[in-house]
Amino acid sequence: LPQVKLGWAYVSGPEREVRAAMGKLEIITDAFLSAGTPIMAAAGNLLQHQTEIQVSVKKRMSEVMDVYRQALCGADSPHRVLRCEGGWTALVQSPAFAGEEELALGLLRDKGIYVHPGFFFDMRSEAFFAFSLIVRPEDAQKAALAYREYFRHFSEN
Repeated sequence: LPQVKLGWAYVSGPEREVRAAMGKLEIITDAFLSAGTPIMAAAGNLLQHQTEIQVSVKKRMSEVMDVYRQALCGADSPHRVLRCEGGWTALVQSPAFAGEEELALGLLRDKGIYVHPGFFFDMRSEAFFAFSLIVRPEDAQKAALAYREYFRHFSEN
């Protein structure tokens, strides 16, 4: 779940190498991946309802991806929604009328839309933006239409 850290790893192999790996993994997990008390308390219940949760989240993500595609793609659109390869985000490629950071800040300032610039996702060219796939479909629709309008401003000037 977003903003909830819970996970585990299974390590196997030669005993000496496993011991060395486990020592390093312990440092990494303690320093960067510690689980909070609320998620540890909820873990049993979450795991019991894993299938329901996964179905619900996948359905929401699929609906929101469809919203972005319908609002941003098309023969006359300068935007392209990339094929999703996992995660909670949709990547959208748009014209690079300015740098990604400048465009992302403009979207936040002028339209109230918060997107991550593509360089956060190691995109090597511009302009790419990451949209959330777990927002409500109606909020995704509003954001996508405002996003499209923001870029239309650049193409008209």
